[in-house]
Amino acid sequence: MREFVKQYLVLLCVSFEFRRVKPGEQEKYLKRVGGNLRRIRQDKSLTMEQLAHEADIEYRQLGCIVRGEINTSILSLLRICQALHVEIDEMFH
Repeated sequence: MREFVKQYLVLLCVSFEFRRVKPGEQEKYLKRVGGNLRRIRQDKSLTMEQLAHEADIEYRQLGCIVRGEINTSILSLLRICQALHVEIDEMFH
């Protein structure tokens, strides 16, 4: 339960930060998250297919997240982080 609360608080802080991002800058923010996701996935020698399977999300959705094309749900991001065995805040550095 403590881990869930920690992850929730990180997401809450990120949510407040994202709200302050100007509309034209949102794409840059999403691309940063996608780039971090790509780097972590590659560091762990996982393919996109493997990660999508482990996170139980569609391969196409994962591709869109990595490219910064969509603002994914918190639950999808949590599943991806669990599949990668990383803390969610690593996606936002």
